Amino acid sequence: MFHQHSEQGLPILTLPKAIENNRWVFYDRGYLIRDPKFAETLSPRLPEGFYILNRDVQVTTEEVIPKRTLIQLSYSKNATPIVYVGKFEGSTIVFPKAGFKFSAQILGYLDEAGFRAPTPQQARHLH
Repeated sequence: MFHQHSEQGLPILTLPKAIENNRWVFYDRGYLIRDPKFAETLSPRLPEGFYILNRDVQVTTEEVIPKRTLIQLSYSKNATPIVYVGKFEGSTIVFPKAGFKFSAQILGYLDEAGFRAPTPQQARHLH
């Protein structure tokens, strides 16, 4: 993960530590980026989260993920997009542990889902 600033004023890069619920958890400490040209080598990515496909996406010659499908977006350690397709189990939408890897082109086929879900670290309270 790349941040434009740190307490020292320089950009900082934090590395992925583990993946939980198809989301990366990052190390608490990062590396200061002293060479401004390094940031130019990075490709922008959409945030991990929930999106709606804005077109049909061909997965295999026989399998298509239909337009308007709710997906969860994550990335490999090499920043390759991974799409997890939501499905109903009873009255719950669940996402599998395995997803489909795509080129960065898939990012153009995603619209924000328009809702937020708690991160695994956030406490959940009933009111």
